[in-house]
Amino acid sequence: MIKGIILAGGTGTRFWPLSRPDKPKQLLPLISDKTLLEQTITRLQPAVDNMYISTNPNLAQIMKNIVNTEFILEPEKRDTAAAIGLCAINFEADDILVFIPSDAHVYPDEEFQKTIKQAINLADSDIVVIGIPPANPATAYGYLEVGQENKVISFKEKPDKETAVEYVKKDYLWNAGIFVVKVSTLLSLFKEHAQNIYDDLLKIKQGQPIEKIYPLIEKISFDYAIMEKAKNVKYVKATFSWSDLGSFDTLEEFIQGENKIINGELLHINSKGNIVHSNKKIALIDCQDLAIIDTDDVLLVCPKKSSQKIKDLVKEYCKEGTSPSS
Repeated sequence: MIKGIILAGGTGTRFWPLSRPDKPKQLLPLISDKTLLEQTITRLQPAVDNMYISTNPNLAQIMKNIVNTEFILEPEKRDTAAAIGLCAINFEADDILVFIPSDAHVYPDEEFQKTIKQAINLADSDIVVIGIPPANPATAYGYLEVGQENKVISFKEKPDKETAVEYVKKDYLWNAGIFVVKVSTLLSLFKEHAQNIYDDLLKIKQGQPIEKIYPLIEKISFDYAIMEKAKNVKYVKATFSWSDLGSFDTLEEFIQGENKIINGELLHINSKGNIVHSNKKIALIDCQDLAIIDTDDVLLVCPKKSSQKIKDLVKEYCKEGTSPSS
């Protein structure tokens, strides 16, 4: 059986103040009247037999009011290695799992489904990742160094601009965080490269209380724990357009107009390149390239190019015990 698993436990703090703990990025209708999660489900469903969402219990309660699917629940956040391992022990050894983040923009859906089916056909004893042909030398994404016979040679961290230019020249691909793997292969990789995590997962599978064992699992990303160490990694080159919606400035290409209005009404003189969200009218004079995000309790204004730093702002307030995410 082919199981589609949407990883939807993130908080999306770069989209604060729109994104909050009870309404993270994947539950926002940023570029459509549908939430990012709903769009992801619609996109993946035709390529798999069953759908699941990996998230935490609090978000699952909210999501149940929006989508009709099954959930795999993390008792607490332990990063992606633990979350993906927990998914694996819920299925049969021969099941094939398709993992996909919940917050990217993909077009067209038909080409996405075609690419996923190609990856499924390769996923016998290998992990198969989806590689995206770079549209530009982006520094916000990891890269895949690829070779012959669909082989992934190495995973590259998010580069600086100069390195990204070199990666594009060498035909490296963006790492979209989408991959396909058989359950037996995945658990074997945990046993080989992350023995401690594997042992804890086995305890849960054998019936020990997940509330007791899961918080003890090492907090580490799946890429660090498994992907970068595995030798049996292949790739399929995407034939679809992909964009990670990581911050407000990434929304620009999907919203028409010289000013990008997510919501609300804008009055302006000599202002362009701004991203605006408000439930009331916003008036601008001689404003260029700003992000202006107005909610009921918070007004955020920053240079559009600095929107990646919103996560740092949220983190700083958390240190002071007065999180702006509440």
